[in-house]
Amino acid sequence: MKMGKIISVVSAKGGVGKSVLALNLVSALSSFGKDALLVDGDLSTPSINKYLNIENITYSLNDVLNKNVHFSDAIYNHSSGIKVLPSVVNLQDLKSFGAKNFSEEISNMQGFSDFVIVDSGNSLFEEVAASLVACDEVIIVTNAEKPSVENSKKLIDLANHFGKTILGVVVNMKSGGKHEFSEFEISKILAVPVFDVIPFDKKIKHSQSMNLPVVYSHPNSKISKKFKNIALRII
Repeated sequence: MKMGKIISVVSAKGGVGKSVLALNLVSALSSFGKDALLVDGDLSTPSINKYLNIENITYSLNDVLNKNVHFSDAIYNHSSGIKVLPSVVNLQDLKSFGAKNFSEEISNMQGFSDFVIVDSGNSLFEEVAASLVACDEVIIVTNAEKPSVENSKKLIDLANHFGKTILGVVVNMKSGGKHEFSEFEISKILAVPVFDVIPFDKKIKHSQSMNLPVVYSHPNSKISKKFKNIALRII
């Protein structure tokens, strides 16, 4: 059995590109020959299946949490070469959400792959806490604007509370505007190193229209090299 790592990718608010980062991180890890699994841990607003156009989902993370199937039976092999455990929107599942059960099922994936990357939820606080409990390491995703950066402090405090290793903060979709904090300012505010800065890039939208990770659709682009550099640092 492989002694793999579980890494939760979390953000304090939506719209910062957390799912895009998680998706392309898995694709980058796979491009380096690593066995990586992407888990869509966002039960309230799942998006990975939409990004990748995974239709006719027979089993999902919801079924795993409800003890209907083993997690290995809910994994989909995408045409880009990555493995995905998708989630679907189910109001009943949200009503009966159990943080302990979520953490246990994610923890059960330990050793299944070299890396299990959990795209954590961001609108249901209990979801985020559960993914932090289950993981070994954490990546915080923010943009460079004040509300996103300052809200990220809460996630860092929560990760520290659970004794988790914070790999760092990824500043995503940076445009270079005057209203944005600098890398130095973000690191000082959060007291956590900035892992990397990902600029805004239209190729992300292009890759989404193709239902592919940009690392797969545009492997030699600057944005893909950014994701690959993060993957290399994790490896």
